[in-house]
Amino acid sequence: MSDLQNLHRRAVELIADRWPLIRGGLLNEQSSDAELLPLAAQVLGAYQTLRGEGDEALTKGLESFAHISFDFMRLQSRFMRKGVYRATEPGRINEDLYQSSEKMEGYYLDGLLLTYAFWPNHTRILKFFREQFVSDLPLDGHLLEVGTGHGLMAVEALSMRDGLRYVGVDISPSSLHTTALHFERAGVDPARTSLLAGDATDPGLDLNAPTGGFHAVMCCEVLEHVREPQRVLASLYDALRPSGRAFITTVANLEAEDHVYLYNNAEHIREHVRAAGFTIEQECCLGLPGYDHPTIEPLNYAAVLLRAT
Repeated sequence: MSDLQNLHRRAVELIADRWPLIRGGLLNEQSSDAELLPLAAQVLGAYQTLRGEGDEALTKGLESFAHISFDFMRLQSRFMRKGVYRATEPGRINEDLYQSSEKMEGYYLDGLLLTYAFWPNHTRILKFFREQFVSDLPLDGHLLEVGTGHGLMAVEALSMRDGLRYVGVDISPSSLHTTALHFERAGVDPARTSLLAGDATDPGLDLNAPTGGFHAVMCCEVLEHVREPQRVLASLYDALRPSGRAFITTVANLEAEDHVYLYNNAEHIREHVRAAGFTIEQECCLGLPGYDHPTIEPLNYAAVLLRAT
């Protein structure tokens, strides 16, 4: 067992001891997804790259992860009773959360990054991302990301494709700062990256796109955060060159403090994707373990999309 896998085991034990209410959903050696543990441990290593290897950094990260987990449990319980998301105003969420460095860098970004180490569905989606999307990216192409977040996906892509050039767009200064820091500490050549503040659906935003458009685009955990995800999908399509590929993730019937658009099921997501002009090449659709409801199916969704023309 590697040092990182030992660290992951220790982290799971710390979470289970300090926050026993969330231990049941953790990726661990006894779970049915135990084959994902080496990848989950690598995510913990990515967190160390970003925040440091000491106990203080680990403790802060686990506290952030627990914050995200408890918020999810509380809000998901509410959603399963009411069938609607609480959040309805993206503008207020932007002001109260995305523009708040105290919240974004205090718990939100680190907590979300670590869900890829401890939530089995997220780890499996990361595996899908690496194997079905990044592995087929051109070695020296141009990649656009809408919603950079904590930078994990971008670092993965840039590390696996060392000639790739990257443009990332986000409305949150903290996301852009954290992504830039992640690049720096992961040793990504700054000449390969460009980070832009703004809304990717704004026609006035200059993405400095290569001639003919981007070879690939990705948009992870964004569609459910906006009022009109169709506009985001359309902007991804427009940014791509013909035969370009996109990677998206979103959710259906899963609530969080900043989820606005409610997808009812996987077919609802597919309808939006196809309406934007995309063809679905591959998809990963994962139900949330432990939820049994006659009409509401919570799920995580990821897909590789193709712009044919």
